[in-house]
Amino acid sequence: MTEFGIIESKIPTWLQVYLWLLIGCGVFCLVILYHKFRNSTHWKSTNNLSGWSIPWTDFGLIIWLIFFSVFILQLILSLLLRMPGIDESFTQTWHTVFTGLAMQLGIISSYAYIRKTQPELFLDKINFKPLPLFPAAAIACFIFLASFPTIALTSYFWQNLLFVLQELGLDISLNPQDIVLSMKNAPSFPAIISMILLAIVGAPIVEELVFRGLLYRFLKFRMGKTPAILISAGVFASIHSTLPGFFPLLILGVFLCISYEISGNLKVPILIHAIFNLNSVFLIFSLK
Repeated sequence: MTEFGIIESKIPTWLQVYLWLLIGCGVFCLVILYHKFRNSTHWKSTNNLSGWSIPWTDFGLIIWLIFFSVFILQLILSLLLRMPGIDESFTQTWHTVFTGLAMQLGIISSYAYIRKTQPELFLDKINFKPLPLFPAAAIACFIFLASFPTIALTSYFWQNLLFVLQELGLDISLNPQDIVLSMKNAPSFPAIISMILLAIVGAPIVEELVFRGLLYRFLKFRMGKTPAILISAGVFASIHSTLPGFFPLLILGVFLCISYEISGNLKVPILIHAIFNLNSVFLIFSLK
């Protein structure tokens, strides 16, 4: 989810100060990160993460099973919400929550099933090395800050370009993700809390598992680091189905892959993703 660069008539002064502080700290962190890896040989020598050496057919079947599980769970949910006696206002309020929950449960359950029934496919470990929570959180905060200026700047120019193109007559939707609209319009406090939990707890875990833990590692083994980063980040951005958020999420996906490479542990991109979504939720309600 992304809320950067949304064209608002007026942003409160305190929020402007907050954003400029994030950008200032982010530029400092980005400079440090750049100096650490400006030498291409240094980046190439960073090998904290193994690729996923399974055949294309096995990878395709795993992805198919994940999508099929999500489809079945969401279909069952859709049928249940259409049953007689279900109040329409209840369906409208909770539809986004249940849909998101079905997707996350579908991914986790199918992944757990494959790991249990086909352990030979997971000989290449997702986590190259153990990393305690506190160091992982410190790395995550640093890389989130380093990513923030680039994401914010990209979002600002991209969304304003889309706005100009829309004014020129192009049929372009500037609507944010469904969950953003649902959070803004949800009439129920429990529904809002449920959406927030899905965004900052569930989504980071399942999305990082799929896009970094599975897709990126598989592509890295086949293509090398740089193509794998760009392709997995592009798929990650595309799957969110929002044109205004595409390039900001693409940049986020790149930083998530870099953090995974640097740390060798999936905890770090999960925590960065959680911080990013938490910050987006904060901005959503600050601009509501």
